[in-house]
Amino acid sequence: MALFKLQFKNQWKMLIVWIIACAVTLVLLMAIFPSMQTTGLKEFVMVQASALPENLMKIVNLEDMKKLLEVTGFFAYLFQYIFMAAAIFATMLGARCLVLEQTEGTIEYLYGQPLSRSDIFFGKVAANITMIALFWLTLFIVSVASLLLFNGGTEEPIVILQKLLQVFTYELLMLVLFFMIGISASVLINSSAQVAGISMGVVFGTYILGIVAQIQPNLSFLENLSPVHIALPGKLLVGGVDLPQIIGSLLLISLLFILSLTYYKVKDFRI
Repeated sequence: MALFKLQFKNQWKMLIVWIIACAVTLVLLMAIFPSMQTTGLKEFVMVQASALPENLMKIVNLEDMKKLLEVTGFFAYLFQYIFMAAAIFATMLGARCLVLEQTEGTIEYLYGQPLSRSDIFFGKVAANITMIALFWLTLFIVSVASLLLFNGGTEEPIVILQKLLQVFTYELLMLVLFFMIGISASVLINSSAQVAGISMGVVFGTYILGIVAQIQPNLSFLENLSPVHIALPGKLLVGGVDLPQIIGSLLLISLLFILSLTYYKVKDFRI
């Protein structure tokens, strides 16, 4: 419990900053939706829906522009970028998780506690996943409130809630996966100075793989290597959840957890 509290003490400011940044951005973007209902913009969307190149639409994950006239479709398009930011946050938490004390020079205090390395690993993972859950729950509440506020009667509240539950539940699994990728990096690096670069590289790298899969049919298998594209809100709202991908993600999370714990228990630290 002491380690759990210590993790929150070290990370709560970062958590608050990310919550505020993502929540405010989401509300401001959703505030644009009522203007989409004006006659001029509706006509513009309808015309442009068939005028833009197909590959361009795939790159920006907007294969049906008419969805922008629905509040959940508009939300899905915008939220994919919020989700990418959330993925960077989750990866950063993971990458900082096991190396923060070593960077700050407080590792002697940590290893002076009556805790095994397994205890430290489990405690840190539990604390950080709790922070991801709090972050995601807050964004879920903000999203529900924003869609109900700016809906304008285009969709029933119960339908909005059901759709958001589906998106947020599946994307939370992907955030845990990004967190475990970060953990895997954390056991290999010796300084938290590398965290930001690693996190953005992981998220944008897998995002680019998804784009390549979208525009090159013969490389479509690459989409399975892109957690960002697997959990695109628009895709989840149209096609629902893919059970094999859920199973695959859970297996990969478990594998990364076991490998990271095994290496962490034998790693030599600079004290």
